[in-house]
Amino acid sequence: MKHFLFNIHEVVLLITALESLFLASGMLLFPRSRLQLHWLLAGLLVLIAGILAATLIVWNPSLQVGYFSDSVLVTSLLACGLLLQGPLLYWTMASLTGPLAVSSWRVSLHCAPALLAVVLILVMKITVADWLPWNWPQLAPLKQQIILLIWAAFKCLPLVYAVLCCVAEYRLRHQLRQRYGNLPLWELRWAELLLGGFTLHWLWAFIAYWLSGYVSAAVNDMMGSVSNYVTVLLINGLFVFALFSGRKALILPEIGAQRADAGAIDQADEKLARIARAITDDKLHLDAHINVERFSDVCELKPRELSALVNSHYQKNFFEFINFYRVEEVKRLLDSDADMTIMDMALAAGFNSQSAFQRFFKRLVGVTPSEYRSRQRASFSDLKPNVR
Repeated sequence: MKHFLFNIHEVVLLITALESLFLASGMLLFPRSRLQLHWLLAGLLVLIAGILAATLIVWNPSLQVGYFSDSVLVTSLLACGLLLQGPLLYWTMASLTGPLAVSSWRVSLHCAPALLAVVLILVMKITVADWLPWNWPQLAPLKQQIILLIWAAFKCLPLVYAVLCCVAEYRLRHQLRQRYGNLPLWELRWAELLLGGFTLHWLWAFIAYWLSGYVSAAVNDMMGSVSNYVTVLLINGLFVFALFSGRKALILPEIGAQRADAGAIDQADEKLARIARAITDDKLHLDAHINVERFSDVCELKPRELSALVNSHYQKNFFEFINFYRVEEVKRLLDSDADMTIMDMALAAGFNSQSAFQRFFKRLVGVTPSEYRSRQRASFSDLKPNVR
């Protein structure tokens, strides 16, 4: 009777690892608007590939001999990967609300558990053979306790990151409500699905870990196999999410790269004219509750088409486009030296958040609203004739 190197579940593991690497490399070949987000997602896919490869080596009896049996690098890779899954997903979710300061000590702190686990494995020389639960009774008590500690960490710590990811997702929703950004709803749905998928995956691993001492070996194997199949779904979800999150900035550049005829150019100009009239005539930017859907309805365009036109022609996303004209309205009121407080002007211009107003005004004008008003009043005083 032939002896196969891999059973069906291990073949799925191997194929999934290869697919993860393929998707990670393919993802980075696509043009993209948020480079950091795509690098984080690609990194998460590569990490999953490493985890699956290390898992295959650790649990396959045919590979638990020779070099692999005495290897501490495989166990280091597995422990490091399992403990970095949570931070990488959290950084990915956090990067949706703005660029992530990778060099920040707060970000680096998330790597501490993985680094500590690797150091312990290397110092204690925890090999693949030591990693297997049925060999634990033969180990020294200290080595056994360290292995149990690392196991507990990568089974329990991801749930902490599931909570942090939920907080990041909440902040994203709050930011969209505050800023009326143009992140499509389907993209937010993908983020929620991925977050939910990883949370359920980690919860399953957590439950399996605590039930392992109370169920049979066959049930343990079944729970591990289910976890592997969930990983297949997750990495495909990651790829689709990354692909489409970068597509929204590509719609118009791809069209512009083609040689359009005169009719197509005229049509684009007419659509841009509608957008301009919505600002100059309808003054939609003064509406504090305007969003891309309502704006596109007035312009008789699809929301996605409107976003693409704004991105291409004005070099801004919808949120920046609207707030640019709001700042211009505040500047007009300040130039007229209207008898209003600066916050009243901001509210009249459509801002509903003082912090967002201050931040955008300073970024676009270079000074704070108060400094701008002082300069304007000084200019008015200089223009007045001296009366003796």
